[in-house]
Amino acid sequence: MKKFSTAAFFFLMSSALYADPPAIQKLSPRVRLVALPPAASSTLHTQNLPNQRPPVVFLSSLAIKQAPRIAAFQLSHDLGSVHQSIFATGELNQISKFDVIRNWQKIIDPVSGQLLGLAGLRIGKVELVQAATLHNPTHTFLVTHSSAELSVGDVLLPALQQDWPHVVLDRPSYTGDEIHGRVATLMREGLWAGSMDVVALNVGSQQGIKIGMSLSVMKQAKIDDSSATETSHPPVIQNMATLFVFDVSELAAFALVMQASDVISAGDKVVTTQAYSK
Repeated sequence: MKKFSTAAFFFLMSSALYADPPAIQKLSPRVRLVALPPAASSTLHTQNLPNQRPPVVFLSSLAIKQAPRIAAFQLSHDLGSVHQSIFATGELNQISKFDVIRNWQKIIDPVSGQLLGLAGLRIGKVELVQAATLHNPTHTFLVTHSSAELSVGDVLLPALQQDWPHVVLDRPSYTGDEIHGRVATLMREGLWAGSMDVVALNVGSQQGIKIGMSLSVMKQAKIDDSSATETSHPPVIQNMATLFVFDVSELAAFALVMQASDVISAGDKVVTTQAYSK
């Protein structure tokens, strides 16, 4: 085996260390003068729906007033969770299974400022263990499910099916006139919504909105025209997100954001999509 001398070894090392690095090709960012094709599609597929419908519900002032309410928890706890007992007051009307609903937020029309409805958040489920008696004025329930800690004052409403109803899965085609509206409220904390978030719209059954309809969120595309000198570009309006209506009241609707290429905020314009398919 040939042996290298010490001088040859250091010569090779120095050559490797001080050799010129390979040339690096630097690319300048390209300026976009036209809008990109929309990422959101107007065609929705029911297999893309989450396993369970979102936990938001419409509340009425009358339902809130008449519904049973949590009054106390076992062992003087301030909060309740799964497998604990809770005590409630109010009329049960021979119902034994209830959803625990928190009176969450108001739905306000971003255009008129009108109150369109109240949004509740389903945070748990309870089952009746012992109804109130003359000697015990409170009903005893067992918490069977909770996604948040229950509090005194939370409302009990008859349990709803959490799976998607057939009216959603077998949504009808819509070929009528376009229905225009706006995103009224985001059903989440923060200023923006994205895919799989829920938004409330300022259009409902009174305007022709039905469960199963699809709507597009139309926004002005963000175009970088910083390199343009004299030529001005007209605004480009694009479909930036696709919404799927799963619950409707007279003046408002809840919709799930199925696809989005940009964030959604309150006040964004929406319009019904003219055709739907499975």
